Amino acid sequence: MSLPVAGVGGCTELSASPLSQESLRRLPWCTCVSASEGFCVKFFLRSHDFCTASRTFGADRSAGTPHQVALWLGQEFTAGVLAGIFADGCLYPMDTIRARVQVKVQPTGVVRELINVVRVSGMPALFKGLPLQMVASGPGCGIFYAVYENSKKWLEPHVRNKPVRCSAAAAVACFASLAVFTPVEVIKQRAMVSRSVGAVTILRAYLRDHGPLDFFAGGRGLSGVLTSVPYSTIYFLVYESLLSWRGSQSVSFSEAVQCGLIGGTVAAILTTPCDVVRTRLQVGVAALPAGGWMSMASHIAKTEGLRGFSRGLVPRVLQLAPSSALTIATFGWWMKVIA
Repeated sequence: MSLPVAGVGGCTELSASPLSQESLRRLPWCTCVSASEGFCVKFFLRSHDFCTASRTFGADRSAGTPHQVALWLGQEFTAGVLAGIFADGCLYPMDTIRARVQVKVQPTGVVRELINVVRVSGMPALFKGLPLQMVASGPGCGIFYAVYENSKKWLEPHVRNKPVRCSAAAAVACFASLAVFTPVEVIKQRAMVSRSVGAVTILRAYLRDHGPLDFFAGGRGLSGVLTSVPYSTIYFLVYESLLSWRGSQSVSFSEAVQCGLIGGTVAAILTTPCDVVRTRLQVGVAALPAGGWMSMASHIAKTEGLRGFSRGLVPRVLQLAPSSALTIATFGWWMKVIA
């Protein structure tokens, strides 16, 4: 049996039967070898190398002890936390513009809205709600990637096609992470479109007047599912398909970013109509009708036509595509560091 081992700049096939710890130590890219239900090989980290942090030979997660499984989950959760915070922090201003464009009754361009926000409220207005987003983005992304990695492994015997398997795992992971992301989206987006009130004030008032369960009522919870779950499903289907077409097990950081950008662009374009409905429901603009998801979608179709469902398309693509690409690339990088 031959075992694929990700090395620096490529993939090396090693024979399992005569393989010894001593021979592994002599390999130039090997830093340590431990014997625990198989060989665990950790590799040098180089800026151009984006291989998996470690591979366990002769063992899988189902054979691990409860302590090992908890350790793996902790590593995935931590890597997801760090990746999510980094990506969201970099591209938050574009998300602010997206929200403001989508809730405007009269159409407005991205550049015009950006200039208007900076002129009227100053540069800090582009970052309203960022502290709340940073606090929640870590746990949300941590939950997503911990569930995603374990769902992939659970689905492996049942779904042979890897892109489809990853896409299904992403749908499950996204659904789980919405328990964190939905309340944050409601408060964050209300802070984004407000001229004076901050996110903490909005959060306190919302909890006082409505209670925590209201975050998921009135179509807000359903709109999150109908937007985020399809986005994650499409994104990972495209991303993994692009990686599969490459035919190599070694993926550089730049290649991960490139595939992530393409996947994020496709997913963002296809799910923007649902995002317009979600944003308007979660913000609760007085000029728009109250009601559920179908009521809001019908109102947009009647008053603005199909063009209304494309509101905020450009800033959404400019924010989500790089954000998703950076998240998945830095997740792999942090997994390499942490493992």
